[in-house]
Amino acid sequence: MDLISKYNLSWRVLKALYTLFEEGKTNAKIGDDHFISHLMSPSKRLLKYRMGNHNIIEMRSGYKDFYEAELAESMEAYNEFLIAHDLEADARRNYTESDIETLMFVKEQAAELRTNLTTQEAFSTEFFDSAKYLKQKDSVRKAVLTLLQVDDFPDESPKNHLWRFVVDAPEPRMIVICENLANLKRGWKAKKKQITLWYVGGNNTKILNDIPSNQLSLPIYYSCDWDYNGLLIFNSVKRILESRGASVEILLPPAHTKRLRVDSPNHKSRWKHGEDFSGLNKKNFNQEERNLIEELIEVDQWIEEEAWDLFPTIAALSIP
Repeated sequence: MDLISKYNLSWRVLKALYTLFEEGKTNAKIGDDHFISHLMSPSKRLLKYRMGNHNIIEMRSGYKDFYEAELAESMEAYNEFLIAHDLEADARRNYTESDIETLMFVKEQAAELRTNLTTQEAFSTEFFDSAKYLKQKDSVRKAVLTLLQVDDFPDESPKNHLWRFVVDAPEPRMIVICENLANLKRGWKAKKKQITLWYVGGNNTKILNDIPSNQLSLPIYYSCDWDYNGLLIFNSVKRILESRGASVEILLPPAHTKRLRVDSPNHKSRWKHGEDFSGLNKKNFNQEERNLIEELIEVDQWIEEEAWDLFPTIAALSIP
């Protein structure tokens, strides 16, 4: 997870951070935001209140370099998207960064989504992690409908609907197969880095038979939750690709990535303590991967795919 994704900043805060970069100050009322407090903290010292006037926030030395390194790329992409699709980029809408990334994904996959469009509640659960989210955030709901070019959601979901989500890089140098949607929601980053993304959530691995034959020689990686379900899907991924003459490697989470208990909220995957290696195929993993899996099983923990940032992890692999 990159720095600003960790805080899920509002568009209002992002616009204020841009104003600080351009003008050196802002009178936006953002002082109570956790990320702003972080940038003001003694350990960062990148922002400060104007002396004698807490209605104005000013940048400190180092802020411009920080903005260019951590914020500029995302801010430019979000702003261009909102303007291009007339979704109001002037901070009047109460979008969060997560909202904007999801809206970008909806636009990218609009044709596929329309073919099997679900009810509002099902769509909201699938893409915003809450059945009530779109009902509670009408601005986001209206934006979704605009991007899908439909008047409303249907009253019933289609039976056995399966979407095929792919982010195609024009000239890919690698393929990453993802268990979760988070990285596909940042598809614009993947395209810039020449990475094609395939989504296999819900164990929908059959779509991997659709990977073009001329791309099977590319380096292929699998990114997932390091829990029983995510690793079990890897068995299917590996079997399908090997049957097509391709190989795949699982991406190892960076050291010190946060771990969660398997009984954490909204997490249903459980290790099979009664079976050796939780019933997973040891041959599919190298020794370092086995060690991590065995450690997670022993302490009943898991690692969420969204807890680490895919793109620096890929960069560390030194692939041409």
